[in-house]
Amino acid sequence: MSRILDLNRHNEPYVSVAELARYWGVSDDMIRRDIEKGALKVMVVGSSRMIRIPIAEARRYGRPRTKTG
Repeated sequence: MSRILDLNRHNEPYVSVAELARYWGVSDDMIRRDIEKGALKVMVVGSSRMIRIPIAEARRYGRPRTKTG
């Protein structure tokens, strides 16, 4: 698993839920909720149904807002 330093310079075309959550500083569950809501478009890959987020989609979506207080 690669470490994302900058979405604009990331060399891979896709990232995992865990990679994107770490990059954005949010939980995996937050990313999965946004996927379930249809706010973040993903690809499901292979028979194991791995979720991959296209880098272009992550850039379009931007970091999710977290509730404060």
